[in-house]
Amino acid sequence: MRLKDYYAPTLKNTPSAAGTASEQLAVRAGLVRKEAAGLYHLLPLGRRVLRRLEDISLKDMEREGYQEVMVTGGREAVGKLAAEIKSYKQLPLKLFTLDVDYRGNAKPSFSLSGSRGPLTLGMYHVGVKDPVSPIKHLKTFCHQIARKCAVKARWVGAPSGLDGARQALVLLAASEAGETGFVTCPGCGYTATVEAAEFSRPIPPAEPALPMEKVLTPGVRTMARLEEFLGVKESKTIKTLIYHVAYQDRVEPVGAMVAGERAVNEQKLAGVLGADSLRLATKEEAREVTGCSTGFSGPVGLKVRLIADPEITGMVNGVAGANEDDYHLINVNPGRDFGWHQMADIGMVREGDACPHCREPLQFARGTGLGRIALYGETWSKRSGAAITGEDGKEAPMELVFAELDLSRLGAVIIEQNHDGNGICWPAATAPFQVVLVQVKSNDAHHSAAAEALYRQLADRGYTVMLDDRDERAGSKFKDADLIGYPVRVVIGQALERGEVEVTARATGETRTVKLEEIVAAIEKIIPED
Repeated sequence: MRLKDYYAPTLKNTPSAAGTASEQLAVRAGLVRKEAAGLYHLLPLGRRVLRRLEDISLKDMEREGYQEVMVTGGREAVGKLAAEIKSYKQLPLKLFTLDVDYRGNAKPSFSLSGSRGPLTLGMYHVGVKDPVSPIKHLKTFCHQIARKCAVKARWVGAPSGLDGARQALVLLAASEAGETGFVTCPGCGYTATVEAAEFSRPIPPAEPALPMEKVLTPGVRTMARLEEFLGVKESKTIKTLIYHVAYQDRVEPVGAMVAGERAVNEQKLAGVLGADSLRLATKEEAREVTGCSTGFSGPVGLKVRLIADPEITGMVNGVAGANEDDYHLINVNPGRDFGWHQMADIGMVREGDACPHCREPLQFARGTGLGRIALYGETWSKRSGAAITGEDGKEAPMELVFAELDLSRLGAVIIEQNHDGNGICWPAATAPFQVVLVQVKSNDAHHSAAAEALYRQLADRGYTVMLDDRDERAGSKFKDADLIGYPVRVVIGQALERGEVEVTARATGETRTVKLEEIVAAIEKIIPED
């Protein structure tokens, strides 16, 4: 390509509307233009990056024995295809899709996407036993793609969610601007998303159980006000929230109890209940259950299904709502004053909570979600009718290991993790062009002939090459080369009179003067052959 004829509108200054570092650089380098929150126009350079990511994915998928399909409906569609398989000898079934995901995002973040739907690689492994092997294999596969893109990421435990998954993991790249919160233990290395994190509950101090009392608390509706009014710590208050829970065949109210300083982890609660969906009850719905206004509900005498976090069941002389406006109960003791239908981990982790494995304080961090792996078993197979006759002659349900990798988001993270003060530093595998030839004197016939010869030579060797033949100052060309981030810059300037050119590695800034006949060898040191 020749930059004189190429649409690559770089900008000297960062637009005020650009947010993260990756978005700012992508806009300035002419990869994208922003239309609205989460909506971008993908320009030629940006489209080439995405094409490189597609090529890596296609090549690696086929190498692993996966076959590309185009389906409507994702896992459900694959389930219908799997239902046509009748013998274990036809398994495993390994399929993949490469398509735009139009599910939408409530909090759209920057990615190399020309629409609100990112380009996503979907991987489907259908079998009847040993899901551990394909999970491990797909984890390694996605990690390898990330490494090829010079992206540091880690697999983190995630909530299964409401889609029937039994196990789930997410691939996170650490990022202060990331949309996903996760915890990590500096002691043993335990990691999990905030929604999936487990933690050790504090052990309450021993004290004698006192008689329960009803006390007047006029207008005290929040845990913070209750702490102030009664002089008790939030950790000794019982928060009781009423949820509207939907199943396939019914809807019912459920009470969830956690310590007052803690939030209810709704994804964990949904998993415990096996619910199709749930939401916090409205004020009117909650009053029908508790008989009181919001802020005064409690577990004593409450006639609904109650789920108690372990932190509640060990509490001594706690404080809870009395299910009567303007009243609370003090010295409430679980087991003596109220019971529960199920004890389960439904509390949201807080920074400083103890690690479930070594009890070191957990630390919070943020990351950008690049991918996901989940295991779908009996629920998926029953819904799809995906079952086969096993080796023993008996019918066996199939299991689906599903993985996805957001290539558009991956492109943005490459920029975030590979840039400096001058611009992007693309890894060779994903650069829009691997080599830029900077012709200092654009109107010099000798320089033009040398540039054309180098262009053909490098292209014939398989490199993607951009020839900057614009009638611009050399300094402007160098700045654009650094901003766009070509891995190798070759300058055709004064040294040409000696039969030499300057070769610069973008990542290190190292510059060498080499003879024309040594140019390929010099570039190979910067971009090793696959």
